[in-house]
Amino acid sequence: QVENERLKHVMTQVRKSVNEGTALHLAIREHPRVFPDVYANMVEAGEKSGTLELVFARLADFVEAQVRLNSKVVSALIYPVVMIAVSLIVVSALMIFVVPQMVDVIVEQGGDLPWITEALIAVSETFVSYWWLMLLLMIGGGWGFKRWKRTPKGRHSWHRIVLRLPIAGRLTRKIVIARFSRTLGTLLSSGVPLLNALDIAKSVSDNAVYEELIENARTAIRDGAGIADSLRGSDKFPPMVLQMIAVGEKTGEVEQMLDRVAASYELQADTTISRLMVLMEPFLILFLGTIVAGIVFAILLPMLKMNEALRTSR
Repeated sequence: QVENERLKHVMTQVRKSVNEGTALHLAIREHPRVFPDVYANMVEAGEKSGTLELVFARLADFVEAQVRLNSKVVSALIYPVVMIAVSLIVVSALMIFVVPQMVDVIVEQGGDLPWITEALIAVSETFVSYWWLMLLLMIGGGWGFKRWKRTPKGRHSWHRIVLRLPIAGRLTRKIVIARFSRTLGTLLSSGVPLLNALDIAKSVSDNAVYEELIENARTAIRDGAGIADSLRGSDKFPPMVLQMIAVGEKTGEVEQMLDRVAASYELQADTTISRLMVLMEPFLILFLGTIVAGIVFAILLPMLKMNEALRTSR
């Protein structure tokens, strides 16, 4: 029933392997690009405990929650990226095609030019003469940034910078904590051993700073520490989250507490994203309008002065 041809092929291979006697978790491990570790480990725990149906239900809820959160993040990023791209195209077109013609008319009329018009002329000449260099610098800078961010040191540095940003940092922290809590809670409730669950939750967090913190916690837990105690000593996990995990450890309800943390932080991230989207639209429109208004003002100001001079001479 799968419409995607690639996924249909993968499912056919999984079915074939299971018919040949291979365990389901081993069959899906043969396709890591389609089934991440969290899938295989949960299915393995379900097969060993005889609760495969429950595991698949939990896995479906887990995937739906992750898709819902990721969709919100992507939706929030699409609008500003499109607006910024449109702004760059509009401003570049004005500077390269419109402003030079208007400036030629103004210069032919003579007279002193205001500083804002002279600045506009300088920017326009730079665009016309070096647009190719600017394009190369943008492409080269983007390529270099991606290459740097793929290195372990660059990835860690970039994620640390993001976490320190006023608004984006708080939002990123909420998203990472939600992913970590949801993944760890789902894995533990499905019977996956704690150390394996932490290893998978670490990779799902998709943040090098948190990955390092969770790996250190995993080492401490291996040495006998509790989950909450191993995560203390850092400001990356709020005290309330650690307190809820500690209560869960004492009462034997760690999975339920992690699910509550995940639900809370998913709601907070959703609310923050919705507010950002509401505030970002007028801000970007104002930003683009200010640039265009500045260009128009720089062109019209000398024309108004020339008209005033002509009226005075008459």
